[in-house]
Amino acid sequence: MNSTMKLPLAAVAGDTAYFLELQNDGFLHISCAQAAEPAEREILTAECNRFTAATDREGRLHVLTAGDGPRPAYFCIKSGQVETVPFPVRAAETFFLAFGSGGHGYYLGQSDKGITLAFGHDWPKWNFQDYDLGASLLPAGLAVDSAGYAHLVLCDTSEGDLLYLTAEPRQYRLSSPLQLSTGLQLQTPPALLFDAVQNIHLAWVSAEDGQLHYRARLAGGWPVGGWQQEFSRPLTEKAMLIAFTEAYPHPQIWVVAASGHARCFPATGIEEETVCQLSPSALFLRKARAGVCDVCFFRRDEGIPLLTQLLTEKKEAESTAEKAAEEEEDNPFFLHARRLLAEKKRLELEISKKDASLAQLQRMLEMSQESVKKQSRLLNDRLSDIQAKMGELRQKNSRLEAKIQELQDFPDRLQQAEKALQKAEKIIADYKQQVAQLQHELSFYMRREKEYLEQISKLQAEINAKKGLWESFASLLQKKPSVKK
Repeated sequence: MNSTMKLPLAAVAGDTAYFLELQNDGFLHISCAQAAEPAEREILTAECNRFTAATDREGRLHVLTAGDGPRPAYFCIKSGQVETVPFPVRAAETFFLAFGSGGHGYYLGQSDKGITLAFGHDWPKWNFQDYDLGASLLPAGLAVDSAGYAHLVLCDTSEGDLLYLTAEPRQYRLSSPLQLSTGLQLQTPPALLFDAVQNIHLAWVSAEDGQLHYRARLAGGWPVGGWQQEFSRPLTEKAMLIAFTEAYPHPQIWVVAASGHARCFPATGIEEETVCQLSPSALFLRKARAGVCDVCFFRRDEGIPLLTQLLTEKKEAESTAEKAAEEEEDNPFFLHARRLLAEKKRLELEISKKDASLAQLQRMLEMSQESVKKQSRLLNDRLSDIQAKMGELRQKNSRLEAKIQELQDFPDRLQQAEKALQKAEKIIADYKQQVAQLQHELSFYMRREKEYLEQISKLQAEINAKKGLWESFASLLQKKPSVKK
């Protein structure tokens, strides 16, 4: 499971600061405070093992939680009042939620065949769309820009690809995937930062080489805008979590090791790293703001509650912005410059979209060229197979022609066979006649033999009778006295 979905989350929606913390027993606690009021800590849900949250422009906090059940739980909180909203989607292993400054809301999660993207333009209505992009795709990041476009980062676990896509508002259409890196074996979930000037920063740790990798897409057109070259640097310890801290002009990349040390790397890749020890006053948490929910390194001020510190930071930022706006209104040059900067920002956003489209077209061209090469190889292989099969067919044709020649000579051979058969049948008929005659003679001689045997038995009986009479007569002659005596 994505370990970042268990981190505590802080957010400021409207005039209320929120802090959500997940316990090991599955209880999700929420604390909220307004101005100088004390924070109230309550149990939002008792069946939770992962959650995310986002703020919208109406001052609401949207919390999406998931447990062991098949469905997630959706809560909408405004000024401390909690409302449960139905959310008809299956509970994904990893999911994201974000609302842009223009009111466009997005949900990103995993489905059976790819990803599920929900569009929430008229809250609480959501439009769910399933995209068949492959069951091995996992959501890795979501951000919404000022124009309402959603920026998606996906990880292909089977191929090891890191992909970037955009979704158009109200069109339910995804752009072609842009491959940021390939052959990855991620050691930790990638970190995504969408900064205040619409730049995208992405960092990940590869388990194969144990190095930290960073890549950014800068707003604006050529030659400074678009996706920049990737750079990497080795790590001395195994990473457990990576996060960003937005800083000017380059963000900071934080890598947390199993030992509890947090190492900070500037995104320039040339400065030395700094090491600090995590503590209750220096911790990692998720911070929900307009367009994205970041994982960041947060330093707490001693003696000041966390929610009060969040509210103070927001008020200071608002007062600074109001002061700058008043100064600009007093000076027409500043007002004109602000308008020019807004127009420049809009043009840079349009150019960045064009650059993204150009990069996608280049990628599609490369893919088509690679496809043509593959098709050429396949056609050559098929041509070789066809030629081999043609040789086999020629050999078969030769054998069939020989058989045809044999069949053409078959009538003469058939006539000869018929004549031989007729002769054989005639010889068989003569043999049958001779056999019948011999059987007749045999039966005649067998009757004669039977008659002779009967006569012999009769004569034998007569001989035996006469022999007995003679023996009895001889015995009488032997017993009679002679004349002389």
